[in-house]
Amino acid sequence: MMPTPVPPSPSELAIPKVLFKGKLVSGKKSNSPFFVHQRHKQSRSIDNITNPPTITTTSVSSSSSSSSSSSSEKQKKMNSNKKKNIRQIDQHSHSILAKSAALLVSGIRYSILILLISILLSRMITEHWLWGYDGKWARLSHYFPGPQETFTLERLALHDGVQDPSKPLLLAIDARVFDVSANPAMYGPGGSYHHFVGKDASRAFVTGCFKSGLTFDLRGLNDRQKKSLDYWINFFENSPKYSKVGRLILPDLNASNTPLPVDCDPKLEGGAI
Repeated sequence: MMPTPVPPSPSELAIPKVLFKGKLVSGKKSNSPFFVHQRHKQSRSIDNITNPPTITTTSVSSSSSSSSSSSSEKQKKMNSNKKKNIRQIDQHSHSILAKSAALLVSGIRYSILILLISILLSRMITEHWLWGYDGKWARLSHYFPGPQETFTLERLALHDGVQDPSKPLLLAIDARVFDVSANPAMYGPGGSYHHFVGKDASRAFVTGCFKSGLTFDLRGLNDRQKKSLDYWINFFENSPKYSKVGRLILPDLNASNTPLPVDCDPKLEGGAI
């Protein structure tokens, strides 16, 4: 069974009602602390509405100033770190370059020292500065060649060692003029190859015709003879004894209607080289 509610007593009905938190409650003495607290809260709310708190410009400006100062310090620190890293990289690069330069200088010094010792030993043992080597690689003229001269057939003929023994021994092959004075026993008067000196006898080099083939006329050569001509050109150009001194001006054989040369039997004229 549900309990039956007890009706209020006549004394309670005589106490007036008070509005508390949106409800009408009894205004008896025991409820007075709650009423005092309620009035205090209401007065504070009214004060906040009529006198709102103000934010001073000084606090805002000081806050923004402190934040900008902090960001500026961070930026300065970052820039300082960047500059420090760049200086470290530069110092490292300079250190590597300095070490490389020192090694290079040391290598050059030791190379020069070894070269001087070798030259002195060569002079003491062989009485020659370069251990007996006297090829073109030991001549300054090979590294610093003079101006290349232009020769005519008449001028080249003066360098046969007979007409003017004071002149160097020169021969030409395919219009390239070479100085063969370093080997007078072979190319000088009485030498086995003297018939090549003072002229361009290119055809004789590849045919072996030492009498009828002493000419610069290279018309009609076969492939084997052309390869042989290239061999002799390379031989003189790369020889350690002989040096190239100029070019030979040759007449145009086709314009003069000169007939093609007829090759001989090499066995009858001295044999092929």
